Amino acid sequence: MPETAGLRLALAPDQTQLQVALVPQPEPTDQAVPSTEAPVYVAEDTVPALADQTLDAAQTAEGVGFTLQPQEPSA
Repeated sequence: MPETAGLRLALAPDQTQLQVALVPQPEPTDQAVPSTEAPVYVAEDTVPALADQTLDAAQTAEGVGFTLQPQEPSA
């Protein structure tokens, strides 16, 4: 995979599910998530839905699993 490869988050066409995909590069309108170990891109129309969320990844028995949680308020 190229150095620009990363994880892309986008809402499904019906807007009820979040799609996660490994992509070789972001779409031109994607926003990159700062301060991540690996590149994470968010589709432009998905940014408002995830603006106050934190993405976490963890190894599970089925493979890598992802969770979204509300961000902690800044002190």
